[in-house]
Amino acid sequence: MTSMRVALVAFTTTGAAGDYVSALGTAMADRAEVSMWIPSRPHLEVPGPEIHLLDKASSRAGVAAHEVLASIGPSNLAKSISAWAPDVVHIAFGEGYPSAARVARALRGRCSVVATWHDPRPHGEPLDRVQHMVAALTMGAARGIHVHCAEVQPDDMSSQILIAEHPAFPCGSCGRSATTQPPRASGPIVFVGRFAPYKGIDQLCAALTDYWRAGGDRPLVVVGQGRAPKALRDLEERWRSLTTVVNEYVSSRDLHDVLSNASVCAMPYLSGTQSALPWLARAHGAHVVATDVGCIGEVTRRIGGRVIRAGSVTELVAALWEPPSAWTDVEGMELPTFDALAARLVEWYPGLSGE
Repeated sequence: MTSMRVALVAFTTTGAAGDYVSALGTAMADRAEVSMWIPSRPHLEVPGPEIHLLDKASSRAGVAAHEVLASIGPSNLAKSISAWAPDVVHIAFGEGYPSAARVARALRGRCSVVATWHDPRPHGEPLDRVQHMVAALTMGAARGIHVHCAEVQPDDMSSQILIAEHPAFPCGSCGRSATTQPPRASGPIVFVGRFAPYKGIDQLCAALTDYWRAGGDRPLVVVGQGRAPKALRDLEERWRSLTTVVNEYVSSRDLHDVLSNASVCAMPYLSGTQSALPWLARAHGAHVVATDVGCIGEVTRRIGGRVIRAGSVTELVAALWEPPSAWTDVEGMELPTFDALAARLVEWYPGLSGE
């Protein structure tokens, strides 16, 4: 462990964001003195770092109201972080919150402020576009910006940029296995992620309809969150025996079980920047079918998945029909880890200290 003091700050820990923040905080604590400022809900178990809880309202309206009130007067959060005297403040998630931009601006003259930009490109939804504009303000105040692949490097930023891959989330049910597994020939097609238009769920439903009408026999398992789109509800109604929808954020153990039974993990995103899902799917033996967006296409190629054009139902159907004998059997490729990411970050931080 170094003598470096790192304040790790997150403004959202819901779903996969919580997995990312928890794993990064745990890995970082082995290399630096770490204190974390994270929301009070949902609860995160992060062994190692000191934890400071940020009160978070129980509704989106409450969170929005808090953000409005937080913009009035000095940033109490910035004062709290500054009092801990960090060498580096790293905004690890929630970079699109106004509070994140305010903290970055308030602290940039006192220490090195860096931020991981999880979505350097907006997905097109109204709220997402607003959050992207706020995130750009956060990045404008940061000395360093971390992104997950070269394909999504932001332009026109004076900050130093670190490209370090999105790690695979730890799997507590995988034993000592930390590599890709041979693809599984039998099992369902799975879709994992919140129900957002940019994730291509409508295109997936259209493709499954064509696939099943032509005699395809792999069932579909959807593990998502939010209001299920009409296309999925209609698919479930029409093809009830072949469609299973789990509308909740499942635990890592449950996701392990889903992926361990799957033959294909479908990611027909219309847009996107990064995801740990391709690595996690291949670590469980599922073949990946994904679109060429953000970092996802590049990762999918490396792990032997099938890359298709975003929005193409025809290519998606063809990929679902592809026999396992045509899949690329990439076995034994080591997964990117949060330990490796933490090491890259701690090595990077000192070079950002100069004005």
